[in-house]
Amino acid sequence: MNCSDRWEPATAEALYNPLRLQLFHKNGHPSDVCLYGQSSNRGIFDYDEECIAAAGYGFYKPECEPDGTRFVWTSQTECQILLNGVKCKGRSSVVIPYFSRMKHATVDVFFEDDPGQLNYAVEQEGIIEVPFPDKIKSDSDLKVLKLLLRTSGLFVPCDQGISEDRRSLGIAVYIDKICIR
Repeated sequence: MNCSDRWEPATAEALYNPLRLQLFHKNGHPSDVCLYGQSSNRGIFDYDEECIAAAGYGFYKPECEPDGTRFVWTSQTECQILLNGVKCKGRSSVVIPYFSRMKHATVDVFFEDDPGQLNYAVEQEGIIEVPFPDKIKSDSDLKVLKLLLRTSGLFVPCDQGISEDRRSLGIAVYIDKICIR
């Protein structure tokens, strides 16, 4: 057995493959042939420059409310939201609308590589506003910001008689309604 039977080569495609389903590069190329075009190295934001935020790790697939509003449930106690760095330059904070069915829970919010951490009590519905650290506000080469959410626990809707859903859920983030102030 040789190494190629067990390991994938360390190519850009193998190491970094953003959520590319139904996406097209800004030049119009289909997503499966355009990784070479990511000269700015902004991942999913190379495909959609107007996009403010995207779900990173720790989320289930997006779901929709009857009116078409998209949301994503956290699937583990720690998850990551990716923010378009170009949109964050010179701004003061990010606002994250959410809802949850957890009782007596908290969520810690912090930027990767920044020790400052905020703690919020989880409401049935609300917003989390996180100020940008000074170094982020002034960074002229900002590409992607990684915001981490860490909930104090998860719940199973089926166990609480809410629905037949047997998944472990945390908070549901309205990913398309995240805004930068």
